[in-house]
Amino acid sequence: MSEEKLTLYRYRHLDGEHHDWTKKIITESILYFASPATFNDPFDCRVHFSKDYSKEELSAYFIEKAKEFEPEMKSDELNERAEAILKQDRNEMVSQMKKGLQGWINNYGILSLSANNNNILMWSHYAAGHKGICLRFEFTLQICNQFPYLCPAPVKYKESYPEVEITAPAKELSDAFLLTKAYDWCYEAERRTIDFTKGPGEKQFPLKLLTGVILGAEMKPEVKKKVAGWVRARKTPTELLEAFIVEGEFKIDFKLYEGD
Repeated sequence: MSEEKLTLYRYRHLDGEHHDWTKKIITESILYFASPATFNDPFDCRVHFSKDYSKEELSAYFIEKAKEFEPEMKSDELNERAEAILKQDRNEMVSQMKKGLQGWINNYGILSLSANNNNILMWSHYAAGHKGICLRFEFTLQICNQFPYLCPAPVKYKESYPEVEITAPAKELSDAFLLTKAYDWCYEAERRTIDFTKGPGEKQFPLKLLTGVILGAEMKPEVKKKVAGWVRARKTPTELLEAFIVEGEFKIDFKLYEGD
């Protein structure tokens, strides 16, 4: 993250079990990182390789990785493994490697955020038809350094599926599978924070990360009042806004919430 401060947003609603999850974000400073296996886009974070490989190439790659991740392994054992690999069916080798890499990716925890707070589709899709809220987070280098899983990276949107080789460096694989989506999703202007070590689940974040909450334009007054109570109980200043629909335009704007 090169910016001194990066403002990002997360849309949430309060329907069903999401009520308590959303409340937790505001009152307990807890965010949930999801496994890619649960994503609603079947193309997102799915392993695919663009090239056919010989058994010799695959064997050499497996051995190289074994040396990297199991440096204590002896030469005789490495040679035995290489011979065993060469006896396998090539397609089965590729299938097993894809399966292993997909499992590896599915064990990561991902938090999706947006660079926009005024996208009509985002409010409709992720905030229950403008009845939910939009949370504002401000990321800094200090936070990123202190909490590596809170370091946002931009998602790239492409017309075609990323082409990546099975032997590509880890960074290239990560960018291709974790940070690339179909161009259809570009309206989300997504940035992702990824927990590579502890995976999916609840993560604590520093109080100062959440700097504002926007109440949806179609939220009922009593629900606004309840959420406002959560925000005002926070131990750090958190701006409370409400969205409103600009008459005669396809536009959302914001003002300070002045309700009870």
